Amino acid sequence: MNKLMSICFIVFGIYIIPHIAAANLDKPPTPAEIKSWPQFCQDRWKYGDNRKSSVVEKWRSVLGDDYEHLHHYCLGLNYVNRANRSWNNKKNMTYFLSKAERNMNYMISHTKASFVIRPDIHIELGKVYVRQKKIGDAVAQFQNAIRLRKDYSKGYVALSDLYKNNNNRSEALKVIEEGLKYSPDSRSLKRRLKKLSK
Repeated sequence: MNKLMSICFIVFGIYIIPHIAAANLDKPPTPAEIKSWPQFCQDRWKYGDNRKSSVVEKWRSVLGDDYEHLHHYCLGLNYVNRANRSWNNKKNMTYFLSKAERNMNYMISHTKASFVIRPDIHIELGKVYVRQKKIGDAVAQFQNAIRLRKDYSKGYVALSDLYKNNNNRSEALKVIEEGLKYSPDSRSLKRRLKKLSK
């Protein structure tokens, strides 16, 4: 009997507890979390893709048909936020970042390159890769964002910061200078150029 109980405890510890823990980490977004999302994410979560809703039709007219996949982007952002709050728990932080990565990659594989927020998706995925120390993948995502929208300063900012933080000042400067060609009024790029030029 004791041997049987021991086996049961082992099985419970190996197979059941991890699933319970994962389920707890995967709890639905809370009202407070949802409130921190961009408005289009809040509305996507509230109204779904109900074509009868004037709110949904408004966002579809702005974002296009790829709006139907938008909840994965919103969930990705939420997992990033959860990772930020788990800075003192490496296991949870790693789990949340992997979930963010999965949702952002879903968006890339299921939306068109012309999707309005595609550059932001690449940037957010790149930031996840930075935290996962997948530097080459992060560079590729930031470059994808720049390629899709050359006048979008956020892509240049993310890529230059990555180079700077990895002690590659010359590449960081090149990225900033390139970005200023297409976005000459960007305060973020001008500020970084001033700091790196000292």
